[in-house]
Amino acid sequence: MIDTGVDGVGHRVQVAPHRPVIRPLAEPGATHLPVEAVLEDLAVCALLTDSDGQIRYLNAAARAGLESLGLIGATGTLVGRSVDNLFPPDGTPSPRELPVGPATLRLTERTVHDEAGTPSGRVVSWEDVTARIAEDRSRAALVVDAAATDRVRAALRGIDTVEAATAAALDTVRDAFGWAYAAHWAADDDATLHLRLESRSDGARLRHHLHPPAIAPGTHGLSAQAQQSRDLQAWGERGEFVPGTTGHLPADLLATAGIAFPLLRNGEVVATMEFFATEPVVLTAQRLDSLRNVARLVSGVLERIHNTSALAAIVDSVAAATELLTGLSDEMSRGATQTSDRSASASVASEEVSASIQTVATAAEEMTASIREIAKNAA
Repeated sequence: MIDTGVDGVGHRVQVAPHRPVIRPLAEPGATHLPVEAVLEDLAVCALLTDSDGQIRYLNAAARAGLESLGLIGATGTLVGRSVDNLFPPDGTPSPRELPVGPATLRLTERTVHDEAGTPSGRVVSWEDVTARIAEDRSRAALVVDAAATDRVRAALRGIDTVEAATAAALDTVRDAFGWAYAAHWAADDDATLHLRLESRSDGARLRHHLHPPAIAPGTHGLSAQAQQSRDLQAWGERGEFVPGTTGHLPADLLATAGIAFPLLRNGEVVATMEFFATEPVVLTAQRLDSLRNVARLVSGVLERIHNTSALAAIVDSVAAATELLTGLSDEMSRGATQTSDRSASASVASEEVSASIQTVATAAEEMTASIREIAKNAA
């Protein structure tokens, strides 16, 4: 008896003339079972082909799975059709992953031999791994986004001016998240956005306008909508095109997707940042959430630097005012001392004058008495 290989559940496949059979490995002396009987009881999707690759049999799980993918009708059949039409070969060894309709299947193929050792067909089994792949990609994307966010946080660490922090954030977010172009728009007193800074991955010459473009509040475009909504706005795959999104971009930049987020200071939108891709990109909900977190991070750092600088300016002003007042106080103290000295001198002089006047008065009285005495004697 010739062994025929092992299928996906540990059974050895063998072949009687014109009919493959399966014997469990644990029971080498057991009665041979037809392949169809074994496959029918399997929970995994499986089919059997002949030596020409024509489908001979599908188990219940396979029929249900293919129906759910829209590859077979409820009353239809794939028996007699080539398995290669259903699962086109791509040169990848088994097991392999293959996109089929909206799903991704993991295929396992094993050759069935007859008792003469001649290949008599194949058992093809598969499982739908779409959800698992999506979960794996989601976890991988989380790791990538976390690393990108850490890069932004590290780039902003230690910077103490708003201008330097803005430039660092624009360059780092663009590079870390794979954007081709980035721009910073600052709002003036009437909320009109003005282009202040650009960043490109290709090193192309940036625009240097004497009068840079402006975006009026409430108009079209990602930045205008981010300013109005106070939230991140996106355009691209899985995102609706926003009118006016690309009209202000450099003429040589063929954007395929983009996002914009507002920068807030003390609750008010003071600027926006835009980022655009030139390659296909999928803006998943997870990626957009990560970019929202980055927007909050950048806003928080810029707000802290601005407020710290403003506080430092106030402290400097208070210190200068204190120094001035201290100088004035010292001057007034010196003046008061001099005034006191002058008052003391004036008091002494006044006493001397009073004494002199008293002396003169006494002398006058004495003179008057003498005159009177002379007059009396003369009479």
